[in-house]
Amino acid sequence: NGSLAMFGASAMGNSQYQAVAAYKKDPDNNDLKAIVPIVATLEYFDGVVQHNGVFRQALITNWLSGQMEDVAVGKYNKNHVQNKK
Repeated sequence: NGSLAMFGASAMGNSQYQAVAAYKKDPDNNDLKAIVPIVATLEYFDGVVQHNGVFRQALITNWLSGQMEDVAVGKYNKNHVQNKK
């Protein structure tokens, strides 16, 4: 129906704030209905991603690596369970 709502915690919540900030509201098309950011921050200059404007590369790189490991483990567990059937 063309309606959009966003939901998520942590990085997915942060992404919602960034998407809404970049969103150009069109009065003829009210497609963005809601966002539900959970445990997310609006502060990027002196917060999670940056400290006093300096990108926190080690924190972000390690966090992203951990996310990829979780995805890989999830795929392994799903395939492992399917192969046991």
